[in-house]
Amino acid sequence: MRQFTGHHTLLSVCNECSTVVAGDTTSFDLWYDTPEKAAARIEIIQKSINFLSDLYGYAYNNGTTNCFSNAPCECCESHKAGERYEVLFIQLEIDEDSSEEESSEEESSEDDSEYESETVEL
Repeated sequence: MRQFTGHHTLLSVCNECSTVVAGDTTSFDLWYDTPEKAAARIEIIQKSINFLSDLYGYAYNNGTTNCFSNAPCECCESHKAGERYEVLFIQLEIDEDSSEEESSEEESSEDDSEYESETVEL
């Protein structure tokens, strides 16, 4: 059996970035005058999220509000004041060493067994 280890990173992001991470960009039509402006803003945010995902892993909208802040967004770097939301970036790693140890333990236990066993692959 493989073991997964990893780490997470929490970033404080603006409402727009939080919305894009959640996957619902319909509100951009209300926030911007034209669909072109909305699409351009979504593209900028998506590039920022992709860059951060390459560094920190999969982005997940934590849904938690940090507070009202005038600090820059940690995703798109917007300086607009407003609520900041937590976005969790998760990066999992497979621990191959533990799977090798377990397989060698299984092999040794099979050798000691009085009964024959069959391995069935699904």
